[in-house]
Amino acid sequence: MTTFNTAARIAWLALSEHAAALAEDALPAWENLDAEARARLVADAEVAIGATSTMGEYFGQWLASRVSDGWTHGASLDFAAKTSPMLVDASSLSDAQVSRVTLWHSVCRAYWRALS
Repeated sequence: MTTFNTAARIAWLALSEHAAALAEDALPAWENLDAEARARLVADAEVAIGATSTMGEYFGQWLASRVSDGWTHGASLDFAAKTSPMLVDASSLSDAQVSRVTLWHSVCRAYWRALS
């Protein structure tokens, strides 16, 4: 298992716990994600770890990566359909969405720093 894979898995678990704490729709367990979805999340973790430092810079890189991979805005996260409600300009993110992006970015970077 790569470092990026582990960072993605830990960040996904953190997002799952975050969603449960806020009584939001449950995220699927990491093990229930298909290989393509897990690979996308590992790539997202790599972007988060490589981001220059701010959540805003990370989000811009994440958004560009998703769009270049053919993702579009949709009502829900769907790895097969490549849709996400997060595919909006950063200024259009809700407080809850900013919280999720910040959590993902922070967990990935903290894991990476802990290994350094």
